[in-house]
Amino acid sequence: MGDEVWKWVRGYENLYLVSSEGRVMNRFGKLLRPHKGARRYFGVVLYKDKKPKSHLVHRLVAQAFHTNEDKLPQVNHKDGDPDNNFAANLEWVSAKDNTLHRCRVLRRGVGSSTKASKISEQDVFEIRRLLNLGLQQKSVAEICHVSRDIVHYIKQGRTWAWLSEVDTPNNKKEQNDQTEI
Repeated sequence: MGDEVWKWVRGYENLYLVSSEGRVMNRFGKLLRPHKGARRYFGVVLYKDKKPKSHLVHRLVAQAFHTNEDKLPQVNHKDGDPDNNFAANLEWVSAKDNTLHRCRVLRRGVGSSTKASKISEQDVFEIRRLLNLGLQQKSVAEICHVSRDIVHYIKQGRTWAWLSEVDTPNNKKEQNDQTEI
């Protein structure tokens, strides 16, 4: 590992510093003790004008040590360990790329393999097919026995965005048929 580098926290210049090793300290040199939030990520509370605000440590590190010219919304832990907030382990990614990393690289469950899933991948393909035929979201929800919110989020790409049309069962069959030739 290299030498630890310290930079001012964006928006808290002259108040707090963040290091390339994921540590945060105040301007007097006192290290802050991060707390673990409900989503398994370390966070700290920073004060400005006597007002507290919670911040995720990995986002502070990424903002200080990585440019985000594409304005990507999420920070990925390359090794999948939310405790490893070293700058070298972090990168800016899209929500889709973060999900793809989780399921393809880290082999963690997404989609119907999670306990929280209410629908299957096949259901998503059917919802997309019906939407592409021009059916209204309300009708698709009734046909597929799901809420209108689920249909709306799938249409917007807010959920199941990682599941591309290339992954449809028909396309997989066609790809297998072509490789057998």
